[in-house]
Amino acid sequence: MISSKALLGVGALAFVGAASVAYFRPVQPCNCDETMTAEGSSAPGDPVPAKHSPVACLLSEAELQERQKNVLAKMMARVLETKALDSGYAFRFAVDDTILAELVAVIQAERKCCAFLKFKLDVSPDNGPVWFELTGPKGTKDLLRKALQLKV
Repeated sequence: MISSKALLGVGALAFVGAASVAYFRPVQPCNCDETMTAEGSSAPGDPVPAKHSPVACLLSEAELQERQKNVLAKMMARVLETKALDSGYAFRFAVDDTILAELVAVIQAERKCCAFLKFKLDVSPDNGPVWFELTGPKGTKDLLRKALQLKV
């Protein structure tokens, strides 16, 4: 189980407005109406160019099987709903005392082997659902469908 200190050390945690929406990203939070430019300043409609990480997992076949068995299968067993997105998938979870820590652990592990993935963790107010999005460049959706054994 991850401690609250480890949970806070994941990366920048940006809260949008008064809602309990958290985005875990390895960058500093920015104004939600703006995007960061390549020069580091922010201007509406001038996004940072995408980093060209290959859409591939860096784990060996044995490591991938271990990850699927001990981490991903357990996560997927807790999914209440799956939505196909243009560039990946969104998964809905019920709120309980462990789900947020478990999802952060997935993010920490997957960032190391799948640098192309973008993670979005959306925590609804009043003990509402938790949505976890995994997206990325072209090819991500197919890789996730296979790796997570999705039927969507």
